[in-house]
Amino acid sequence: MNADELATAFARVAPACDGWSLRQVHRRELSMAVRDDLALPFTEQVSHGAMVTVQVGRASAYAATPLLHVDGLRDAARRARDLARELRKLSVIARATAA
Repeated sequence: MNADELATAFARVAPACDGWSLRQVHRRELSMAVRDDLALPFTEQVSHGAMVTVQVGRASAYAATPLLHVDGLRDAARRARDLARELRKLSVIARATAA
């Protein structure tokens, strides 16, 4: 899924909140090792997914998903929103009040 398709899919399921961001992640890692003076075969790991960050009031939370489709994005957005709502209750920073 390209960035435009991902943004369009997320716009369909974006949670009700004060703000959100979506980051597509693609990582490729190539490793090599030596054991007993012998080079071992290269290993390659590829991972991909999306990171959703949600802001509710002063609280922010994030959730990741490897599922780059509407249901996976919806689930990550809900998890992030629900966590941000819970974190809002635990804030150690007092809110400014009007004088």
